Amino acid sequence: KHQPPDEAWAAMLRPELQHTPDAAGLRQLFMPAVLRTARRGEVVLFNQHYQASELMAMDVDGRQVSVRFDIHDPSFVEVFTLDGRPVCRAAWGANRI
Repeated sequence: KHQPPDEAWAAMLRPELQHTPDAAGLRQLFMPAVLRTARRGEVVLFNQHYQASELMAMDVDGRQVSVRFDIHDPSFVEVFTLDGRPVCRAAWGANRI
């Protein structure tokens, strides 16, 4: 059957199998991640210190964590355990107070 690519795609597409993330999930999909070690309630990324008290409370102190960062907003990072559980959102320079 001869048809344009758009029609062929629409004929094969099953909307019930599509997963559409919400705005927060979509933002996290485009955040790069690196592995860092959480020490004394803070993580260091690109020589900048990000701090959150949850880094001590969730038993991740001294362990490697996944640090996701927004390339357009360096004021925070999101910290996850290596198995994907969210730990906290750490703020830049929060340990200066």
